[in-house]
Amino acid sequence: METYSRYGSLVLGIILTANVTSAKAADNDSPFSASAFAGYEYDSNITVDQIDSNSGLGDDALILEGAIGYAVVDNDDVRLNVGYDFYQSLHDDVTEFDLQIHGFNADTSYSIDDFDLGLMYMFNTIDLGSDPFLDIHSIRPSVGYMIDSKDIYLLASYEYQDQKFDSVSLEGRNAKKNSASVKGIVLMEEGRTFTATYTYSDHNANDDAYSYQGNMAGVSVKIPFDLTDNEAIFRGSYRFYHKNYGIESLIYDDEERTDKRHTFRTSVEVPIIHGFKGKLEYEYINSISTLAALDYNESVFTAGIGWEF
Repeated sequence: METYSRYGSLVLGIILTANVTSAKAADNDSPFSASAFAGYEYDSNITVDQIDSNSGLGDDALILEGAIGYAVVDNDDVRLNVGYDFYQSLHDDVTEFDLQIHGFNADTSYSIDDFDLGLMYMFNTIDLGSDPFLDIHSIRPSVGYMIDSKDIYLLASYEYQDQKFDSVSLEGRNAKKNSASVKGIVLMEEGRTFTATYTYSDHNANDDAYSYQGNMAGVSVKIPFDLTDNEAIFRGSYRFYHKNYGIESLIYDDEERTDKRHTFRTSVEVPIIHGFKGKLEYEYINSISTLAALDYNESVFTAGIGWEF
């Protein structure tokens, strides 16, 4: 249980750092932004989607997240931001599934009347079980439009990903992925939103057995509400993902591989004090596949404390 003996000190460190930084950040015009999160997670069935790995085991984990950002340019027409994100999971027993992610990003946008033209670049480097695992380069241009009524925002984007695994044994999974997405956001009174999304993906791996065409559709809601004189936020979402593999996937079984996944997620965020908030989240995954390793159910519960300015 050494993982959890560190939990209290880590949260305390976040609190002390936040109290000092929030005093410096009293000026809301600061170009700097930062956030941190420390929490407990229970996963009933730890999986690694990128390599079709399903442990069949549940475990507790300490979750640590952090992000910093800097607005290089920020005015009515032009915006340019750069940032860094960090994620770490520390499992109690199955430490070979510990994830560490370092993410670097730069995004810019230019507004013309009711249109927003955007471009984002991201680089994520991922360790699995303390070993180098996967690097992902992404570039995403986008076009957004606010309709005349000002209560519906439409967004269309294209994303290119270059995925490269560190292990020679996984080189067949190295891939180039092209995705196109459309999203509609309905802006309602009192900060409530409803979002609908559709994404088509074409995933081309070095080994055709891992190549697929995917369709994802999802909906989500955000509902602020009053809780003991504070504004808490409820979020809920549902996503359906369908992947079709080609005839080369017959190496897995006596039929072509098909994956279907239903994902339900709900969360509540409650403000505490000085930029701190408590968060509870539950996620349920129903994965249906002709590949036995990906035919499973999974529940993930997360509780923790976050801070941001």
